[in-house]
Amino acid sequence: EYVMHNESLNISHTLPAPDGDYQMSPWLPRIIRLSAVGTATFFGLLALHSVRLLDLGPAYLEIVRWGTHAEAYELMICTIYLVWSAFLWRAARSPLQQKLFLDFTIAANVAHFSVMFLQSIFLHGEHQHMLGDVLMGWSGLLVLILAWLPARKHAR
Repeated sequence: EYVMHNESLNISHTLPAPDGDYQMSPWLPRIIRLSAVGTATFFGLLALHSVRLLDLGPAYLEIVRWGTHAEAYELMICTIYLVWSAFLWRAARSPLQQKLFLDFTIAANVAHFSVMFLQSIFLHGEHQHMLGDVLMGWSGLLVLILAWLPARKHAR
């Protein structure tokens, strides 16, 4: 049984309900939705830039664009992440019934951001990503991980 010492600061643990079942923290769906909105915003802006509907400027592109002439690749990955964000938003309705999807979301992004981290170290001319999309990605993902993992053992 989870024992919460300070409920107001706890963002993820489930709370024991009077009938012995577990009730998840109200923070978990909010954090999942925040992750969906952050991801959709990041990739939505990049997609609009890729199809030339929005100019993000060179400073922004310097920390998010990998290589040169990457618009086609960017639009492909943006499309994947925009759809993913919509499903993540829907998963927030009932996170404890979305175990496989939330586990996949975390595992796939750990893999993606790990590769980005290594590439930002070893690829010539890509070091700026360490303080750009690599940092942004890991920061957002860490919040989701910290919220999901404690509640995960009560998921189906």
